[in-house]
Amino acid sequence: MKRICLALPLLALIGGCAGTINRDNIYAGEWTGPYTDVTRPATGSVDWDILVDGTMSGTITRDSDGEVGTFTGTIDQSGQFTGSATFASGGNFDSVDGSITYSSSDTVGNFHYYFDGDWTTATFTLEPVVTP
Repeated sequence: MKRICLALPLLALIGGCAGTINRDNIYAGEWTGPYTDVTRPATGSVDWDILVDGTMSGTITRDSDGEVGTFTGTIDQSGQFTGSATFASGGNFDSVDGSITYSSSDTVGNFHYYFDGDWTTATFTLEPVVTP
């Protein structure tokens, strides 16, 4: 019985530590900027809020029809992200994947998205949203 009583606290301690992961994300914050589709002649903008746990939310706007889509996704510490954007009028970006490169001078990236039966590629530049 003593062995069980000593083992349980030890297992709880080990189990608790094994589940602890530092998920702070250097991309955390609010970002906005234009994108240019390099596959087809299209432009737009992104407005993303990235939480420290890597959760992304916000919008992607298409300049061609002014449609604003709701974006949700996740990003890791290396800047790789995945997600999707849903537009009220259709033409969803069902699968979005890409990367962000952060530097002191520019925050740039690219993403691929599945639109209207084809994969397309876009590049973007982000600026932090400054709250007055």
